[in-house]
Amino acid sequence: MATATEMTLTEAATATGRARSTIWKAYKSGKISARKDDKGNLYFEPAELFRDFAPVSKMETETAQIEQAETPKARRETLSETLKTLLQDADDSDLVAMLAEMDEAARSLLLAREVQKLRHEARRLESDRDEWKKQASELTLRMLPAPAVARRGFWSWFVRHPANPEPENKTATA
Repeated sequence: MATATEMTLTEAATATGRARSTIWKAYKSGKISARKDDKGNLYFEPAELFRDFAPVSKMETETAQIEQAETPKARRETLSETLKTLLQDADDSDLVAMLAEMDEAARSLLLAREVQKLRHEARRLESDRDEWKKQASELTLRMLPAPAVARRGFWSWFVRHPANPEPENKTATA
């Protein structure tokens, strides 16, 4: 059983904003220590965990959950549930701080979406560029004249040129 301050692997991942695999790798490499119970479950001390991984605020965790929602409707539902929970537990000074954090989170979410759109557009433009480049090189190759094939004329079969002497016969005549 975990004590009141210990966290499971999933709770540690949520508290640090990292993936479970990242926390697990840090544990396996000896970067952080944990206690194992009889069933093999890991329990991390927060002080030990936060020494190597910075804790994320509750707002950042909830913002990540909102961003991970697949549809706009799911995002709205997650956001409204989060707001209800936060407003029930807060006083006036907390509300002001939360509104400031929410404003910052909303701005960062909008900026992240804009970055995502710009990256998608850049990838599309790069593929268009590559396609146009390929077409241009193909057209250039088509427009180049075919290499001239040196054809031997009729008389060249009968006349020997000094530039192309016939190989000498090396048989000895006696």
